[in-house]
Amino acid sequence: MKEDKTQRLKGLADFIIKRTDLDIRSSCRKFEYVMARVVYSKIARDVIGGIFQDIGDEINRNHATIIHSLNLFNEVERDIFYKKLYEDCIEFIECYEDVVDFEDGKMSYKEMVLVEKIIKLKAKFNAERLIHKNDIRDAKRLQLEE
Repeated sequence: MKEDKTQRLKGLADFIIKRTDLDIRSSCRKFEYVMARVVYSKIARDVIGGIFQDIGDEINRNHATIIHSLNLFNEVERDIFYKKLYEDCIEFIECYEDVVDFEDGKMSYKEMVLVEKIIKLKAKFNAERLIHKNDIRDAKRLQLEE
């Protein structure tokens, strides 16, 4: 079970690095790096259920830094970019569990691309569904006006 969580933590960190083009394992203290690590920490703790030490080990931080990151999460909710990153990461974790073969414990490049495609298709489907709902609402409104 611990190995399973460790692989999920690694997969999440790799996804955030790929999505943001920021190496969250580096020691950089710029705002965008810090916020990307906050997103990682929140999901790693709440969704994956990792312990502070394991979460920190994956991104070269200690457990106290992870606790501090969790306290900063309200900043993520105020920023559209990082809020979207958080939502994408949640979807990634859900898809990751369906795609990755935990027998070998590794996520191949093809698997990561597949997860990315699943996320994009879900987003497209949800957008089209919203457009369809709006079209129905507009049609009903026109009927009421006639």
